Amino acid sequence: MTAIKRYLGSIQIQSALLWAAAILGFSLIPNKENGLMLLISLAGFHVVLMSRLGRKKSC
Repeated sequence: MTAIKRYLGSIQIQSALLWAAAILGFSLIPNKENGLMLLISLAGFHVVLMSRLGRKKSC
């Protein structure tokens, strides 16, 4: 269980899982305007995750 937590603790893995969920969600949503909002929202989460990674490296 610790190995899984360590693996999922990686920002890159979290970002990849986030985008995989976005692509899957976009394909399942019949109304593409709502899917577009999903993609835009997840892009914001991606920016937050990557900025968190940047702060860790600069310290």
